[in-house]
Order: sequence, then structure tokens, then C-alpha cells
Amino acid sequence: MGSMVSDSAALTEPAPTAGDPTRRGIPSVVVSEGIPMTTRIRTAMALVAASALTLAACASPGTSETSSPDPDVERPAPDSPHAQDLARALNDAGFAVFRAAAEEGENTAVSPLSIGTAFGMLNAGATEPVVGALEEAFSWPVEGQDLLSAFNALDQRASSEPDDYPAPGEDEPDHAAVRIANRMFLDGGFEPKQEYRDQLATYFGAGAQVTPMSTKPDEAADAINGWVDKRTEGLIPKLVTPEIFDDQSRLALVNALYMKAEWADQFEESATSDEPFTLADGSTVDVPMMHSGVRYGTVYEGEDFVSVVLPYAYDELEMVVVVPEDGAFEDVRAGLGQDTLDQIDSAPTGTGYTLAMPRFTAESSTDLRAVMEGELGIADLFGVVGLDGIAPDMYVSAAVHATKVIVDEAGTEAAAATAIVAGTTSMPAPPEVEIRADQPFLYVIRDTDTGAVLFVGQVLDPR
Repeated sequence: MGSMVSDSAALTEPAPTAGDPTRRGIPSVVVSEGIPMTTRIRTAMALVAASALTLAACASPGTSETSSPDPDVERPAPDSPHAQDLARALNDAGFAVFRAAAEEGENTAVSPLSIGTAFGMLNAGATEPVVGALEEAFSWPVEGQDLLSAFNALDQRASSEPDDYPAPGEDEPDHAAVRIANRMFLDGGFEPKQEYRDQLATYFGAGAQVTPMSTKPDEAADAINGWVDKRTEGLIPKLVTPEIFDDQSRLALVNALYMKAEWADQFEESATSDEPFTLADGSTVDVPMMHSGVRYGTVYEGEDFVSVVLPYAYDELEMVVVVPEDGAFEDVRAGLGQDTLDQIDSAPTGTGYTLAMPRFTAESSTDLRAVMEGELGIADLFGVVGLDGIAPDMYVSAAVHATKVIVDEAGTEAAAATAIVAGTTSMPAPPEVEIRADQPFLYVIRDTDTGAVLFVGQVLDPR
């Protein structure tokens, strides 16, 4: 079963789950409108990202302020064999954006999945030369219908809600929440081709709403930001500014991604203490440093870095922490990509380690046009007519991205109780590796089913 596209401002009920309710996550109904967070979701981490592409056209809009109803479609089953290949392609494109966007002294983070999904919606209507520029930027593993089907499968397989599963026991953690929402915002009087609307509804779950971006940019910015704010649980209240629009603006493609998950092994709050963190300039600051105690997992010791994989509850998601050696941060960051993850995945499991890592909250905004056009040298993507699948004479005028990452120990009595109980087991053997993220480090958050990277970021100053 697929899902019907909803044009409502918000949904209040979670989507039902098909088949075995204990199976991770392929809901029978997936509507890309946000679902308010249930009160029982308690977490060690919350991450959000949003991307927006604004499209302009030389032609004048019409006079109507209404759009035709959203297509009445069902989303196909998420059974594309190309979903994981697409995830790897989006990962590498996202890593490239991250490396180009990372600034000295800034806790930069981007979401390869959010960025890739937004440009995937654009690709559905792209023609030459824009379609060639998108191929250069993302190296799609397949084309046409196969690519649309891969986006549909990746979206649905990466999405999950705690209510997709039986309620956890008293001392058990909740399952992860990963929500991917897509939307078209149309200028008054502008109507994209029906085939394009059908494709976005069918394969991205994207409905549309009208907002007067060419004539009332403040109102349009408020509408888009309000939609994003609701679907990121208030963590990204402002994605676009009125200045992103002009009198040629006709359409905005917006993606919002929200994640919330608990660690499989909680950090005990009583073990957190203020300790020095060395900044990039060599100075130190005291920050709350979390301590894992002795654990066993996947540890990889590279030529100039050490990494450890931290699973979230039920192994649905995981964080890969990458700690470069002194003086090697920029080199490690420059080489960070899908190949790095493949190397880390080749490491044996069951290695003993201890980890010290700071709590941190990080926010960043990225001008994707400046990065992709200026830093990565992607030509013919912005300011070039080539979107005939959407409407004649259209071009991409801007693209922006924002993230917020919050990392802490755990946060609930039940989760803390689980950690305390785990701490009462017999003393394990001495650890083989001591990992201290007490200097600039990198992290990757990914979906274990598809391998899709939800977030990649750097922590230069945990404060």
C-alpha cells in the first residue's frame, strides 16, 4: 500500500504499520507531513535539517491565487533495489558539500539526505543543461523511473516512528523517530506541469500550497518557515528570509528532516565532568565531558585517526565518531567520505574501548548555491534555464540549508535506570583502546538499513 498525499497543514495521527509490527519500519502509509512528537519519546539526541530551493521564471504569473488540488495518488511500495546505491551517491555528494562548507571555528553540519532529497525533487523536472549539472553533483546510480523509485524507497525505509512498534517495557528505550517531509510552495497564479506534480506526490509524498512569494516575500518566508518549524519540532524556526525571493520567484521545493533517538548504551550523567577541550588554535576550554565506561564495539584505527561506532537503541541508527590525531584534523576532514565509512565498517566488532566525548549543541546554515557553484564548481545548475519538466523558462535562483544538532547523555529516568543496571554487571576485561574526543572531531549519523547519512558534522568548540 502507498499513501495519499495530504494537503493539511499538519497531521495528528501517526501512520499505521503494515505486516509485522515489530519489523523496522516500512509503514504502509507514509505521508510527508510532520507528525507531532509523542510524549513518550525521550532521547539522547535530536537532529534536524531543512533544505529549500527557490525557482524563478521570466514569464509573468497568472492572476489566480489558488492551485489545483493535490493529486490523488498512492505511494508505491519501497522495494527498489537501488535504494542503497542512491544512499551512497547522496552520501558522497553530501560529504563534498560538508567539506566545502566547513569553516574554521564553526561547528558546521549538513544533512546529505535532506540536501539530496531536495535536489532529487528538482531532478524530476530537470532538462538540459540542469539535468547534466545534477548528474555531475550527485552521480545518480540510475535514471528516470528507476531513480524516482529509489527515492521513494529510500524515503520510506529511512523513516520511522516509535509508534510503528509495540510499546517498550518500563526500562526499555523508545525506538528512533526519523521524519522526512517534502513540500512545494507555489507563487500565486503559477501552476507546474501536472506530470511533475504527480511525480512529486507519488515518489516524494509532496503536496503543494500557494504563497505569494513574488509579491509578498515576507508572507512567503513566514509560510515556509512555519511549515519547517512545525516539522522540526521548533528546532529550525527560520530557514529562509524574504530576501531569497524576488519578482521572478515562482516555486520553492522544501525538505525537512527530523531525527530523535536514544543511545543503545546510555552515558551516565554522574560520570560527566568538566574537563579541558583543546580548540583548533591550541587553547583549551572546560566543557562537560561524557564518559562511556568500558564497552565493546566497532573501533577502527586509521593512519591518522581513530573512530568508534555508537549504536542507537535497537541498532536502527548509529553515530560514527572520528577523532583525528593532533595536527591531522584538516587532512582527515578533507578525506572524509563514503570510502572512509567503508574502511570503518571493515573493522572487527567486539573491540574493547572507553570513550570520552563532550555534550554539545550546534547550529549551522549553508548557502548551497555559494558552496555548490562557487566552491565545488558545479556549472549550469543555478541561474540557467533547464527545468522544462516543471514549466518553461524556469531556473534555480537559490538553495539554502540549515541544521541543528543536540547531543547529551540520555535524559530520562528509565534510560538512566538501564545504564545503572548495565553498570552492575561483572567487571569486563581491560579496554584495548581509549578514545578521547577532547579536541576537534567529526561525526556521522546514518541509517543502518540503507546506509543513508542523515547528518555529517564537525565539533570544533562544544560550547
